[in-house]
Amino acid sequence: MTRFWCEPVNTYVLSGLRLSTIEIRLPVRVERAGIHRNVAEVQTSVRVSTKLSVEVSTPAMNRKIRIWFPHLAIAVCLLVVLTTSALSQTAEPSPAASPQNTDPTVHARLNLPEAKNPALPTLFLVGDSTVRNGRGDGANGQWGWGEPLVDYFDPTKINVVNRAIGGRSSRTYMTEGHWQEVLDRLKPGDFILIQFGHNDSGPLDDTSRARGTLPGTSDETREIENPILKRHETVHTYGWYMRQYVEQARQKGATIIVCSLIPRKIWKDGHVVRSGGDGYGGWAREIAQQEHVPFIDLNEIIGGEYDAMGEQAVEPLFGDPHTHTSLKGARINAEAVVTGLKLLHPDPLQSYFSADAAAVSATMPPAKP
Repeated sequence: MTRFWCEPVNTYVLSGLRLSTIEIRLPVRVERAGIHRNVAEVQTSVRVSTKLSVEVSTPAMNRKIRIWFPHLAIAVCLLVVLTTSALSQTAEPSPAASPQNTDPTVHARLNLPEAKNPALPTLFLVGDSTVRNGRGDGANGQWGWGEPLVDYFDPTKINVVNRAIGGRSSRTYMTEGHWQEVLDRLKPGDFILIQFGHNDSGPLDDTSRARGTLPGTSDETREIENPILKRHETVHTYGWYMRQYVEQARQKGATIIVCSLIPRKIWKDGHVVRSGGDGYGGWAREIAQQEHVPFIDLNEIIGGEYDAMGEQAVEPLFGDPHTHTSLKGARINAEAVVTGLKLLHPDPLQSYFSADAAAVSATMPPAKP
C-alpha cells in the first residue's frame, strides 16, 4: 500500500468568471513497503473555464486531461488524486539512483520543533541541512548533527530545539523569516548554536535558489531583484549576516555560539580539505572574535577526526557523495560540537550536559602529519 502526504505550497485563486489558471506545487511524501522518501516536487497546472471544465496537466502524468464537472471543488479534489496516483508509479527509487534533494521549498510547511518545557532555558540550533536534514527523519539516509546532539544534554535542565533548515544560507534563513521566528521564541538565558557557509557561495539571483552572499566580512553590498521572493533586495556579505545574528541574539539576552561549517568529504594529500582563513570557516572565526562571542571550529575538529580515521573509514559516514552525513557520521559531528563546547573557557553549556557527554573528549584530535 502507498500513502501520500501532499502540502499545497502556492495557489493563485480565480478572479471573477474570467478564464484563469491555478498552479499548485505539491511536494509529496510517499511511504511504500516501509520505505520513506520525498518525491521530487511536482508542479500541476489547472485551467478552469467559465463552463466549469478543468484541464489537468502535470509532468508526472505526461499528458493532459480535460474533465467536465458541475462543481469546481470536485474537480480540484480529482486533481490531487490524479497527481498522487501518477507519482505512485515513480515512487520506488532505482538502486543506482542518486540521493534525492531533501531541502524544504521556500513556502513549505516545516513544522519545526518547539521547546518542550518553556520554563527551562532553550538551546536553539540555527543552520542548514548539515544541522537538520530535510524533516530530521533520516530521509535518504541523511542526518544533520542537530538530531543526535540532543542526547548530550539533560532534558530536565534544558530544551534543545533544532530550527535549522536545509538549503538555507546565512542570507536566506534571515530573509525568508526563519530567524525572526527564532527571535520571537528567544528569552533571556537562552542559547544559540549557529552554523552557516555551505550554501553561501551560490548565485545571488538565480531562479532556482537565489541564496548566495557576497564573500568576506566587509560592508560591501549589491542590489538585486530577487526572483524567488519577488522583491528588490540588498545583498550583503556572509560576515554581515553573521554579525546581525550575533547582535540581535545579544539584544534578546541570549548567548550565541558561532560554529565554523563542517568539512565536506573532499580529500587532498591524505587530508580532508579545510575552509581556511580566506573562506567561510575563517570568516566565521573573524566575526566571533570581532563580536567577542564563543567560537567552535567544527571545520578543524571534524577534519582532524577524518584525517585520523582515513578515507576508507570515513566513506560510510556520509549519505551522499561529499556533504550530508549518515546517522553515524552525524553522531561523530555532534560529539565534535560537545568537544568544541568543552574547549571553551568558560563553557556556557557545561552545567546542562547529560551523562552521555561525560565520555566525549575535551581535547582537539591530534594533528596528522
